Amino acid sequence: IPVNGWGYRRRQCSSRNGLSNSAIQAICQDSEGFMWFGSCDGLNCFDGLNIEVYKPTDESNLLSGNLIENIIEAGDGFLWVQTNYGLDLIDKKKKTIRTYNEFNSRNYPAVSERKDIYIIYEDNSISYFDRENLSFHKKQVDAISFDNILDIVIDKQDLLWIFTRDSKCLTYQIERVGEHVHFIRRDLYQHQTNFLYCFHEGRFVYFVDDTYNLYELNLDQMKTMHIFNLSQQIRIKGEISSTIRHHNDFYIGFKSSGLVQLKEVNNRHLRFVVNELDIHSGIFCLVKDRYQDVIWVGTDGQGVFMYYVDSFTLRSNSLSSLPIQISNPVRALLIDDFNDLWIGTKGDGIICIKEYNLNTGITRRKTEHLHTGNTSLLDNSVYAFSKSGRPLLWIGTEEGLNYYSFKNREIKRIRTAEGERPVRYIHSICEINDVVLWVATVGEGIVKITLGGTG
Repeated sequence: IPVNGWGYRRRQCSSRNGLSNSAIQAICQDSEGFMWFGSCDGLNCFDGLNIEVYKPTDESNLLSGNLIENIIEAGDGFLWVQTNYGLDLIDKKKKTIRTYNEFNSRNYPAVSERKDIYIIYEDNSISYFDRENLSFHKKQVDAISFDNILDIVIDKQDLLWIFTRDSKCLTYQIERVGEHVHFIRRDLYQHQTNFLYCFHEGRFVYFVDDTYNLYELNLDQMKTMHIFNLSQQIRIKGEISSTIRHHNDFYIGFKSSGLVQLKEVNNRHLRFVVNELDIHSGIFCLVKDRYQDVIWVGTDGQGVFMYYVDSFTLRSNSLSSLPIQISNPVRALLIDDFNDLWIGTKGDGIICIKEYNLNTGITRRKTEHLHTGNTSLLDNSVYAFSKSGRPLLWIGTEEGLNYYSFKNREIKRIRTAEGERPVRYIHSICEINDVVLWVATVGEGIVKITLGGTG
């Protein structure tokens, strides 16, 4: 049965590595691949090796405040940075900052496909940016209750979606003529129960309703899909701070109690299993890397974590399909340059499957059984295989060292120098060059073997 999945490696970056602060409230990756981390004491730019820090105390980088709450790319080398004292527009090329002090409190920004920014910071109005005059204009829009908003997002059709704490979703068509903007009300979506949490990622919106069910809403197709009931996780861990989807799995950050993965499984009765990832702090934000298979995690006090995702496939081939009866465990595996699969067993010798194919698996017609009765193999307990720079394959056994000659297609023994006793219990082999071989044994230590002869 093939099983596709992902294995994770983790890397941490905190104040010990140069971050201005280890509490990371916002993460943004710009179109050039640079990572921007908004901390509780300054803005950090990470190029993969070095970190550059922006603070209001730095005369060359006059941010309006040190507490960074949000970061959004504005296109053309610009970033919008929300601080505790205002909204800053950073020109990355000119290294200049322009501050808009009217946005000095909590607000909800959204950026369109053409990188126009719209902001809601009070009831019944939407502010939009005039690029020509570098100023904001406010437009009166009915039915918006600021304290009721959970999240806002703009889709590819320039529809502004406003998700609120009740079951309604306010939708406005944005019509922009020059620098004049109009918002036309359109009622497109309503959920059956009230929303508790809401987060967007591209064309997808992930929300949890008051029955603690997690849903995925595809804005392009206007389709809602139920994902998982999170009642147990919310009861134990509390408030959700962020949610993203990576491949077919979902990652849910909790504001004060770590990160949970909903791992998809191939089971008719169970679609996801819950895994707790090893981050023992509050989670502020989650971001998927644009260019790598990496998840960036902003934490409350532990800096930024990078989760590297390694894809893999597991496929099971049963030895019962072999024409040879195997009753002992497998101890060594190797696929050689001819794509032959070598299987070393503890007591049954070697099985060689010619031209092994992962998809077709083991076939009877291409299987060869090599043992002490039909070859020069020293012992039927085989613990190690190792490739060589010569046309041969090293074989480590209970009673010593053999090799398989690809030229002669037979197993041969190593002749030891006069007075030298054979090395036994070989479990690992490493060829350094044509004359030096290192072997690791059980009970006899690590042995350096100097080779002679040709071929």
